[in-house]
Amino acid sequence: MRVLILGASGFLGRHVHELLRGDGRFEVRVGPRSRDLNLAHASHTVWCKVLQDTGAQAVVNCAGLTHGNFDDLFQANVTLVDRLIRAALAQRSPPRIVHLGSAAEYGPAAQVAAETTPTLPAGLYGESKLAGTHTLLDALPGLHACVLRVFNPVGPGQGAHTLPGAAARQFLRARTEGLSEVEFGDLSPKRDFIGALDVACAVRTVLLDASAERVLNVGRGEAVSARSMVQALARLAGFTGRVTERAAGSARSAGLSSQRADVTRLTALGWRPSTSLQSSLEALWQDLRGQTPLHSAS
Repeated sequence: MRVLILGASGFLGRHVHELLRGDGRFEVRVGPRSRDLNLAHASHTVWCKVLQDTGAQAVVNCAGLTHGNFDDLFQANVTLVDRLIRAALAQRSPPRIVHLGSAAEYGPAAQVAAETTPTLPAGLYGESKLAGTHTLLDALPGLHACVLRVFNPVGPGQGAHTLPGAAARQFLRARTEGLSEVEFGDLSPKRDFIGALDVACAVRTVLLDASAERVLNVGRGEAVSARSMVQALARLAGFTGRVTERAAGSARSAGLSSQRADVTRLTALGWRPSTSLQSSLEALWQDLRGQTPLHSAS
């Protein structure tokens, strides 16, 4: 299967690229880097050429933004999806699309989120991701598409705008500068943390199974406190100082004490999470320190 990956140099995209590239069932191509071509602003002609040149039978959309202002988020998470759809439908044989959505689409109302749970996002990010999902699903049945709603991914290459990425960087700084205290916001909320490698495996699963439903959750199906996740990173960093919770908390977490995914649909396809939170945190920490390259999977 010829697969085009958009956003292959991003956090989750690099894991999807690494996994599929090592699987002989796929012939992998990557889309242009954003610094070379901003696909959210690219013309219909350019989009069609990207799809035609790769001969893609499937497109995995890992592109998008997780933070920014209204215009930036909606350009990256909605406009880009709309232009992908239009170009796909213009092809003689439209490629299948696998799109990475987000648990933020559900919002703070759902403690156990199933794909049928009402979507009530609380912030701009969740609203933009939900709008992107609706844009894609509205193109059905003319387009064969699947949305993977990813919960809280953890792994190598994670940015500083996420709690695991920010915490790892804070502990690295504390270790480098000999700091005795690291400060966070409220760490009591519980979240469903899923290894980035398991997200890539979910992408592979739905690419190989055309019967996959239109929306699938990707999580471990368990809620773990942010505090225990941060404490695990502190141990990996060898940090023995104080971890305080006096800073301002994340607006995205406001009003949501606990949330986990119902992954019944995805596990029915044979997918199972195989990467523990501990091993994902270890890989994140080692990657940040530059001691090991990005791991791959068989």
